[in-house]
This record gives sequence, structure tokens and C-alpha cells, in this order.
Amino acid sequence: MLRRARGATATGPTGKVEISRGAIGTIVHEAVMQSYGVVGMVPRTLRGSLAYYLGQDDPRRGIEVTVRDDERIEITLYVVLEYGTRISEVAHNVMASVKFAVEHALGMEVDAVNVHVQGLHFSEQ
Repeated sequence: MLRRARGATATGPTGKVEISRGAIGTIVHEAVMQSYGVVGMVPRTLRGSLAYYLGQDDPRRGIEVTVRDDERIEITLYVVLEYGTRISEVAHNVMASVKFAVEHALGMEVDAVNVHVQGLHFSEQ
């Protein structure tokens, strides 16, 4: 869920760049889905879950981006992990990966990345 307020703003010597929460969410989604042990992301709310099951898939579901003072970014994620992986290790890897990807892409510091494990996926063998 991405809140409908402004995103981050970067100011340089030649002007100002505004980055939407949707753009930040896309960067975050790519970083999360490339992390080992992550199966997917899920919506936090019942409404989002119903939309997911009805086929209205949003690639940024399970991502909340909060920007404070146009420069402080906090990211909250709701993920499903593969059963048998070390949950804390995968969560810490996701945090580091997301923090690096966002800071590298935007040149702005990420204050926090919060990971909520909403479920485990059991692979059929």
C-alpha cells in the first residue's frame, strides 16, 4: 500500500527532482523479489488481499513507503518466505538489499526497513 502523498525530493545544484512513492515501491519490489528465500509479497489489509485473489495484481502490494521531511525514507514490507530457510537471516538480507537498492538508486538515506513475515510457503516435492 502506497500512501497518496508526495514522495521524496532531491535537490541539487541544477534543480529539484521529485520521486514518487510508486517509483520507490518499484525499486523496493525488485530488490525484495531477488532476495534468496522470498516467495512473494502479500497485502497488509483484507481489502488488498481480496483484490489479490480476484486477480487485480499490483506489483507493489505488501510495500509501504513513508517519506518524512522530503528526505527520510522508511519502508515496511509484508513478505512470504520459503519454509526451511532461516527466517531472521532472510529478513536481514532483505533489509540490507532494499536499503542498498534504494540508496544507490536515489542517493538518499533510508532510515529503516521493517520486514513482517506474513507466512511460509511449503514447496511440493
